[in-house]
Amino acid sequence: MKRLQIYLDTNTIYGFVKEIVKARIEGRDFIKPRKIRFLQNNFDKIEPFTSFFSSMEIIENLEKELKMGRNRLKNAISLFKKISGVKILNHMSLTGETYKWFLSGTGLKDAIQVNIAKNKNLVFVSEDKKLVRKIKQFYKDSLTLKELKQIIKIIK
Repeated sequence: MKRLQIYLDTNTIYGFVKEIVKARIEGRDFIKPRKIRFLQNNFDKIEPFTSFFSSMEIIENLEKELKMGRNRLKNAISLFKKISGVKILNHMSLTGETYKWFLSGTGLKDAIQVNIAKNKNLVFVSEDKKLVRKIKQFYKDSLTLKELKQIIKIIK
């Protein structure tokens, strides 16, 4: 059976990477979030991806939030990749659709994320319900994490 290939928006993995960093700072064991355990428990049904763009966005936000250098945060991205099994796309190309979506009210970073997913024929997955509702107007292969979980229950 072919696995469902999904693209994880930054907001679906941000907390995971942040938790990795905080656990290392505090010298405690890292506990995997439920959503990552869900992905790992369903690797036979789904193949998760994100992009270097998401990695950059996470590093930028954590740099401000935790006041840490980019090199330390880069290591957290590498650890995320190793622990989660999520594949990071290292190439992307944007189309004029990104501009069109941006002009229609989608945030710049969100428009770029959706364009990456669409160009790679991946289902866009986000925890932002409002964003997914808006995106479905121009990219039907978009789901909330909750919708993904419901679909996975159906797939045998």
